[in-house]
Amino acid sequence: MKIISKYIARALFKNLLTILFAVVVIYVAVDFFEKIDDFMAAKIPLLTVGYFFLLRIPYVAAQVLPVGVLLSAMVVIGLMAKHNEIIAYASGGGSSFSLLKPIAVMGVIASLFLFAFNEIIVPAAAAEANQIWYQDVRKEGDVGTRTTWFHRNGLIGRVDKYIPETHTARDITLNYYDPSFKLIKRIDADDATISGTVWTLRNAMESVSGRASDIRQHKELKVEMDFTADQLHDRVKRSDEMSLVQLKEHIHKIESEGYKAVRFRVDLASKISFPLVCLIMSVLGGAMALRGKRGEGLAVNIVMGMGLAFAYWVVHSLCLSLGYAGMYSPIFSAWTANAVFAVLAAVFIYELA
Repeated sequence: MKIISKYIARALFKNLLTILFAVVVIYVAVDFFEKIDDFMAAKIPLLTVGYFFLLRIPYVAAQVLPVGVLLSAMVVIGLMAKHNEIIAYASGGGSSFSLLKPIAVMGVIASLFLFAFNEIIVPAAAAEANQIWYQDVRKEGDVGTRTTWFHRNGLIGRVDKYIPETHTARDITLNYYDPSFKLIKRIDADDATISGTVWTLRNAMESVSGRASDIRQHKELKVEMDFTADQLHDRVKRSDEMSLVQLKEHIHKIESEGYKAVRFRVDLASKISFPLVCLIMSVLGGAMALRGKRGEGLAVNIVMGMGLAFAYWVVHSLCLSLGYAGMYSPIFSAWTANAVFAVLAAVFIYELA
């Protein structure tokens, strides 16, 4: 590696660490002030509060790493321009493309690191943080706070909330069908305790299809089902708590039962596409900074970098939302922002020629 490449690489690494530290501190501080009232109301010990925000750092760092890569590239090039180092380098026969090489290498390394980090560190930390937040603070148990559907042998069931610690389900609907898929019975219950394959329903209403007069109220009703608490727990896990392999298995399990897993498929595609944005942003930031006018200062580069990062998040979030709604395919929704900004980077590189 040439001396100039080593110089740029050291500067990129130093600035990346500084920017990441600053952004993570700001993010965690804002998160702290937003949540501290909830922690105080729940009387959570200070050590647990500190541990929760410590667990939040991996997720935050993973989200802001592309921004750090982008800004570090623009800051380094901006500082070199400020000190006339780029002019001196060009006078010696150096090209702009050679200055982009160490920046692109940093982008590749950051992308590989982010992929591994999201696979190994983030899921475990997110699972523990979610457990503290939902179980200890919100008193809602673990993360089972969204509607979950399942079916087994002529039964289609729905649970609006599941609490793993007590094996308790709330707001349950059980629909029973005959082989011709005709509804024969429906049971609605406020909550249930699950022990093995036995669900003990409370405040349940049982109705038989076609017999309007046959509606029974039960203070307690035991129902035998081929669906355990562990299986229900698996169904309510969040995408950020699972690695790529675990998410694939989760999708296969859901789809094998006849349900669509659109949201999880979008998240799966995003887990693959998102790390690549580090490479795209590093090249884009470097090319933009090199293309800038000689009179532009470092502050201009930083503002431009923040604007680019914000624009990426807007496009990426919008596309993911459309994917969750089923309007875009998972691959299209996860890769659109990357494609748009990769084309933009290519345009700036072309203009350097």
